[in-house]
Amino acid sequence: MKRSHLGHALLGHGLAFLMFFPILWMIITAFKTEIDAFSMPPILFFEPTLSSLNEVFARGSYSKFVTNSVIAALGSTALCLVFAVPAAYQMSFLPSKRTNSTLLWMISTKMMPAVGVVIPIYLIFQATGLLDNILGRVL
Repeated sequence: MKRSHLGHALLGHGLAFLMFFPILWMIITAFKTEIDAFSMPPILFFEPTLSSLNEVFARGSYSKFVTNSVIAALGSTALCLVFAVPAAYQMSFLPSKRTNSTLLWMISTKMMPAVGVVIPIYLIFQATGLLDNILGRVL
């Protein structure tokens, strides 16, 4: 392996570890006791335990929340597929006069920052009363 390829590989692995580290830290912290989790400086070597997870799951019924999330995820995916597949088919095989402008608009929204899309959607949901209910999560 060339020296420059080795440097690029090490840089890539280092950046990947840097991005993955918060997730790794969260997983490691889940197996610590509460005292170990909040200790300063952080403890790297500890005896793993499931007591914290048992305590969290004993506090409330998470099945309701998981069911709600699954319904919202599957419902929104199905709704998007119901509209997106026929629209994509029509634009691909039966283009109209407006197909090019529609595709240009779709590409331009991809170049926009996410906040530019999320804020108008949030304001629409707020005005129509769709915030904080299952119907708002499906839409």
